[in-house]
Amino acid sequence: MGLIRLSPERSMRGGVLVGFAVFGLLLFGFYAIAEEMTVIKPLETDLIVQAKRKTYRFEVAQNEAQAQQGLMYRRSLPVRTGMAFPFEKPQLAVFWMKNTFVPLDMLFVRNRQIVRILQDVPPCPAAKGDNCPLYSSIVPVDWVLELPAGTARMDHLEKDQRLKFKHSL
Repeated sequence: MGLIRLSPERSMRGGVLVGFAVFGLLLFGFYAIAEEMTVIKPLETDLIVQAKRKTYRFEVAQNEAQAQQGLMYRRSLPVRTGMAFPFEKPQLAVFWMKNTFVPLDMLFVRNRQIVRILQDVPPCPAAKGDNCPLYSSIVPVDWVLELPAGTARMDHLEKDQRLKFKHSL
């Protein structure tokens, strides 16, 4: 899954999809005001997250290119592994599943607490081009965690649940 950037500069460069994303979010009452919407926190290691006595391991998007690539083109994900998208400061996060081949659960996190869960987000094949649905955090978040679909249900992950973050060695 790739992160959609909502910076004014991108929409001015012909980012028609981003323009529609912004319009759609505004239409549903969501808004985002910032000159630069997304800054990825620099991290040097993988991320370990613990919740309800379960341990999850995440590859961390450490730069803009990795954030945009996300989990695109991956054919499978091992159980309780995924990708983490950190943000320097809380903000509205918008993702899509373009060229992502596996369904995902998305955990939107603020202050190490789950604020929204999207379960079983379906892949969007390349044949759809840029016509993939957008998925929003609805509220500002500082992390988005993606896991294989079904993980949230299987492990009873819930909104308002606290998470423990650790970095692997």
